[in-house]
Amino acid sequence: MSTTRLLAATLALASCAQGSPRNDSAELVQLEQLIEHSVLLRDMGFLERAYAPSFRFKHSEGLLQSRTDWLNAVRAGRFRTRRIDSLDVEVHDNVALVTGRLYVLPESADPNFRGVTVRYVRIYQRQAGQWQQLTHHSTKQTLGPPE
Repeated sequence: MSTTRLLAATLALASCAQGSPRNDSAELVQLEQLIEHSVLLRDMGFLERAYAPSFRFKHSEGLLQSRTDWLNAVRAGRFRTRRIDSLDVEVHDNVALVTGRLYVLPESADPNFRGVTVRYVRIYQRQAGQWQQLTHHSTKQTLGPPE
């Protein structure tokens, strides 16, 4: 079993444990980590379940990708690091707003390239008990790792 599938199974079991109250914020923080880990590993099976069929990805420079476009970019991409921090989760019944910061270091022929740090907003919807990401909007991008 892949690391991503093991982490996802652990998350699913934890959220379904009998007698434990649902902690949507913690579940979404873990899902955020799983998604970024899955992008690194190019775990397309997990990502296809994590992104809603209507998923859209809007980059800070204005590029808008459909779910298919983004998944194709993940398949073709090579990343050394995708690390999130500064997460804030706001849950409203079956809809959630997540804001955060993502440091991305793709593989590069330039040994001096330090990657980019992106601030973002993501919207999730819970369908049949599972959270799926509806959209990602990068709101600001700076060169290099977070300060």
